[in-house]
Amino acid sequence: MKDVRVVIATRGSKLSLVQADVVADALQKHSNAKIELKVVKTRGDIFGNIPLQELEGKGFFAKEVDQVVMREEADIAVHSLKDVPSDVPKRIALAAVLPRASPLDALVSRSREKFEDLPKAAVIGTSSSRRKAALLRLRPDLSIEPIRGNLDTRLKKLTNGLYDAIVVAEAGLKRMGLEERATSVFTIDEMTPSPCQGIIGVHVKVDNRKIIELVERINDEKTLLEALMEREVLKIVGGGCRVPMGVFARALDNMLDIVCALYSPDGSRHVYVKEGGPIERALETARRAAKYIQREGEPILSSIRVTG
Repeated sequence: MKDVRVVIATRGSKLSLVQADVVADALQKHSNAKIELKVVKTRGDIFGNIPLQELEGKGFFAKEVDQVVMREEADIAVHSLKDVPSDVPKRIALAAVLPRASPLDALVSRSREKFEDLPKAAVIGTSSSRRKAALLRLRPDLSIEPIRGNLDTRLKKLTNGLYDAIVVAEAGLKRMGLEERATSVFTIDEMTPSPCQGIIGVHVKVDNRKIIELVERINDEKTLLEALMEREVLKIVGGGCRVPMGVFARALDNMLDIVCALYSPDGSRHVYVKEGGPIERALETARRAAKYIQREGEPILSSIRVTG
């Protein structure tokens, strides 16, 4: 493919721009693409002080970016795939994912304490129902308070003394060159990650074959399989960001292992399953894990549906 102009739609946060640059660099390694960025403000950005659970709908950080692509004002949309709902518009295709960064969650504490050393009733900032429930499961004595804003904003709120610690994605810290800020990193079992955490996804309009063919060159097949299986579990169990659930799939040596954890909102109950099988039966493995969570976690899911 000769010189081609590619317009990338992205949110305007520092982390989003870093991720867009990662995609741009990958595209330029495989083509003579001339890259332009188009910054888009999303509902998640506009209503930055309102907990996501209180906003109507879903896709708070993705919908408007994808709409720019559907209107053909940009060629591709770059997302943190964990922010993208499992049911994307039919006119949008997930054309590529980049190799996965860390899927783990990290604690950043103001006074540099590790998680186990935080004082009783320490105030931890997170607006994720999953992180809140997992934290309370590990330490019911903690005080969990909502926090919104991009990574920079949350770190500033921490520095300004509004929280004793915050929990963020380790991948975001690493992409921003801030990995040294992490004082603890939670294991998969301690805090099972959000589906697709650590994965950059690239959306393209389904009928834009020229751009799809270009973008497919940067796709990482292993990460794509993991992402699709995690999203399959999310789609089957349902509930969106209101459901405190983590899903993590790992493809290795022609096998796929998948871990799912469902928490009650207060962390007092926890349903956990680990399934595995050959890669050619990956979908069966994911569905088996999802059905287990649905069955054994029904009391938790029912209570969330009632209160939600």
